[in-house]
Amino acid sequence: MLHLPESYLCWKKELIEIPIVIGSKAENQYIRDLKWPRQALLIAVKRSGLEIIPKGDTKLRAGDCILILTDDYTLSEVKQEINMLCTDCSSYDRE
Repeated sequence: MLHLPESYLCWKKELIEIPIVIGSKAENQYIRDLKWPRQALLIAVKRSGLEIIPKGDTKLRAGDCILILTDDYTLSEVKQEINMLCTDCSSYDRE
């Protein structure tokens, strides 16, 4: 169970935009099949100038950008986890 300080609700919310890069773990994956940080809310996928409201059956493609809502308290951790999914292609074996 996640224990947060009582002041958690007062913290500033942050919107971050992360690209999906070729060779990343998120490329060609359905949203429902990826392990998302608990403190993150995926609110949109930008693709070819359009914003898509994401659902579990939305497939992420290289070139997409995802919009994530989080807060100041967890921003650093969420960015690190999302970047590992979406931009780090060094540890992904594409067999």
